[in-house]
Amino acid sequence: MAKKIYYLTLEDIKEICFNLVTQLYQFEEPVPDFETRFPEKLESILSMPMQKFAGKELYPNLYEKAACYFYFIIKNHPFLNGNKRLAIITTFIFLKINDYSLISPWNEMYYFALNIAGLTEDHKKEFGKVVTFIKKYSHKS
Repeated sequence: MAKKIYYLTLEDIKEICFNLVTQLYQFEEPVPDFETRFPEKLESILSMPMQKFAGKELYPNLYEKAACYFYFIIKNHPFLNGNKRLAIITTFIFLKINDYSLISPWNEMYYFALNIAGLTEDHKKEFGKVVTFIKKYSHKS
């Protein structure tokens, strides 16, 4: 029997991920208060990994579900600032809670997030790159 996947909630984002970003990553550009988020965007992103169509999961494996958090937080900008940092921490926390570790050299993760934040010609292809990146740097804890 497959282990049940724990999906992040709004409270998880606020208490764990957002606070970690605020504490760990002190840059010239501060992370705005959580309450200044664009609620419809963040709540939509949190539902992405669970989406189904005709009874089938759109993102059937853990890597794809983790990629949803990473990709859509960066692309949909639920906060005024700090979205790439939040995407990285959220992905890390999601995998950790589900018994996986994401271990990537910081500079590779940083430049990968910057690259994803750029203009996109093919979202499906770019999302696939995120899945591949997460698979490459993740392993069962």
